[in-house]
Amino acid sequence: LWQTDLFTFMLKRQNRRVYLVAFMDDHSRFIVGYGLHASQSTALVLETLRASIASHGTPEEVLTDNGTQYVTWRGKSAFTKELEKRGIKQVVAAPRRPQTLGKIERFWGTLWRECVETAVFMDMGDAQRRIGLFIDHYNFQRPHQGIDGLVPADRFGCDSGRNGGQD
Repeated sequence: LWQTDLFTFMLKRQNRRVYLVAFMDDHSRFIVGYGLHASQSTALVLETLRASIASHGTPEEVLTDNGTQYVTWRGKSAFTKELEKRGIKQVVAAPRRPQTLGKIERFWGTLWRECVETAVFMDMGDAQRRIGLFIDHYNFQRPHQGIDGLVPADRFGCDSGRNGGQD
């Protein structure tokens, strides 16, 4: 199971809102993919999903909120269609229940406190580079209480049922 969500913040120097989408492995807290963009479009979510699958294999399920990037009130969203095409089940959290996506919500809080809150990024490229460095630190060096003091990569890599142990 992967969780996905969007996080938005301001690039202070440009006074510009940006959107970070991430996909997190639920078991390990490992960030399998992310993308920082100037808009919160479905296209950016799909691009990040495809890159995550290319890097880490196909999850059985993806947990989302009710954001317009993930669901539509009428018919099927492009995101839902992409998951169906790949044989992935979409699990949609109940409205106004952010705790359902608690692990990725916790990640956003960590990212905010430890990276974004006090950072002054030169531009979008600088933000992408520095957030990428933070996510590498988060995945490979930062111990987590919720997974017995392991780093996400330890738990993600130990899951030999995923990708035949190729992670």
